[in-house]
Amino acid sequence: MPRLLRGDAAVFDDRWEKSAAGLIAVARALRRHDAAVAGRREFLAVYDEVVALPAAVFTRVWLDPLAYFWLHRAYELVGASLSGQRWPAAVAEHCRALNAPTPALALTRHLEEFKGLALAMHFLAGASQTFATPFTVTLPFVLPGTGLVLNGGGPVSIVGTSGGCLEITPADVRSGGGASSGQRVAVDMPMADMRLEHSPVARHGPCTLSLQPYALTRPGLDFAAAAVTAGLDYQETHRPLVERALALVARYDPATFAVLAEVTQVVPLKPASAGGYTNVSHSDLPGAFVLGVMHHPFELADAIVHEYYHNRLFCIEEEGSFFDPAQNALTDERYYSPWRDEPRPLRGLLHALFVYTPVCEFWLAVYDDAARPAEVSDYATDRVIRIPAQLDLAIRELEAQARFTPLGARLFAELREARAAIAARVRRASIPADAPALRCAIDGSIQRERSLSGDRELSVLQAVAAHYERYVDGVAPGGVG
Repeated sequence: MPRLLRGDAAVFDDRWEKSAAGLIAVARALRRHDAAVAGRREFLAVYDEVVALPAAVFTRVWLDPLAYFWLHRAYELVGASLSGQRWPAAVAEHCRALNAPTPALALTRHLEEFKGLALAMHFLAGASQTFATPFTVTLPFVLPGTGLVLNGGGPVSIVGTSGGCLEITPADVRSGGGASSGQRVAVDMPMADMRLEHSPVARHGPCTLSLQPYALTRPGLDFAAAAVTAGLDYQETHRPLVERALALVARYDPATFAVLAEVTQVVPLKPASAGGYTNVSHSDLPGAFVLGVMHHPFELADAIVHEYYHNRLFCIEEEGSFFDPAQNALTDERYYSPWRDEPRPLRGLLHALFVYTPVCEFWLAVYDDAARPAEVSDYATDRVIRIPAQLDLAIRELEAQARFTPLGARLFAELREARAAIAARVRRASIPADAPALRCAIDGSIQRERSLSGDRELSVLQAVAAHYERYVDGVAPGGVG
């Protein structure tokens, strides 16, 4: 049986293969029904052109995170439009995002978004395509799966592609600034600054991450807004820091790095304090996450490992639920988490346990490295004392409160095995029982952690215990006892 935590890219491949099958199902459902879905015929015409393209071109674009997001929403909207049943909450939310009062109207507008994927496929294939009605986008507009962005201002209408060119209007052809040979933009409007550019990219070995916030800005997505506000100059400025962090992941967790390099594509950056969160992954965007910039490469490497494993667990969840449905594991926020300052649902706690287990293993590898930089030694010591203690609290809470499905039980058993292996590594490494508690600030400085009143400095275990004592009293009955 394949490992869930420390496995290869198969769980990502399975998800993408299911999404390709889902695209076929959406097209078949629309062909079978003569429901009044405006745009249905044009979508099917564009779909038929797409499936005739070379498989390698389709695959390259379909692996883009936005393709899965589009397909998942299309699948839900088709079901809601054609079944006549009560709309699920996700459908109602997407209707609002598309400013559509009904699923049928939302589906019409959502099907139009498929043109962006089709456009990218034809562009890469050098194939000609003309839409029956132009595809209107607001610039900057990212061509999925290409790493290219059409830059400029205002909304524009794209009528198709021809010979490796985007045709904005069938008029004068001018070179797209910054794009490779043969990739041009046909322009007939007073926008001399319209250009086709490469997105900023962070590279290390086989890993290439597009630092492109506009790649995650389509209707129904707003979680990358802080990265969009930060802008493209911010991405380029911090690209070397991301590359240093990737090098650390490759050095201290090569197994994770190998899969991350294969499946992760889009990682826009933002200031760590912006947007109301530090880092975030979206369950419907495999291969993407937003990264808050911490100006310490080891801490940023920690965050990259952390978010990759959220992505991985989202893919594993495609196999089924981890919890008995009666537990409301997604919304019942009353369980203690050692990593948060408020109660969490059981699913959130399991996610935290899942991601912090490999994060702990990353820091153990750092601690074991005699050549690690001196300035990170004390902080690594904090990590390899603090995180195992937090893992134990999370495991205890889940043992006491969770009612797992067979899949959830399998995953939890694997996480407990990983915790036992961490304990053995801690013993072999002769890690001290306790040490000064440290925090990494956004500016990269390592600071002593103090009590809430500020009257004393804490040890690591004192800090973990203080967090538990501070928040456990506010957890409703059924939380930590």
